Amino acid sequence: MTVIRSLFSIFVLGVINVYSLPFIYEQNRTYIDLTNYNLFGEKCCQSCVFPSQKYFMLENNTCSETCITPKQYKKYAPFFVYLQPAKQSTLPCEYYNYHIYQSTYTKGHCPYCLEFDVYNKDGTQYK
Repeated sequence: MTVIRSLFSIFVLGVINVYSLPFIYEQNRTYIDLTNYNLFGEKCCQSCVFPSQKYFMLENNTCSETCITPKQYKKYAPFFVYLQPAKQSTLPCEYYNYHIYQSTYTKGHCPYCLEFDVYNKDGTQYK
């Protein structure tokens, strides 16, 4: 049923909406979670539009940036324990020497999910 609804979203509406494609089920009941991938390879959080502000988190040898409002921060803080406001810079990952763009990735489980631009530390390879 999910696949049919997803195909309807793609072909009838003519738009690929990543959130309308949450799961594709396979024969053995495993799934591929498509909400975690940015299909177009674009950065989501280069700059934030008011009232959003830049937030970031350092974990697993990567730095992740997102744009949310302070009110949203209170909602997401319990689920993203390393998430913190970017007080030093509008480019917090760059401030901590994470310059190598890896990908844009949705972390968490919706409705408590956020889209992050993920960066690797200088001198490390893409994993």
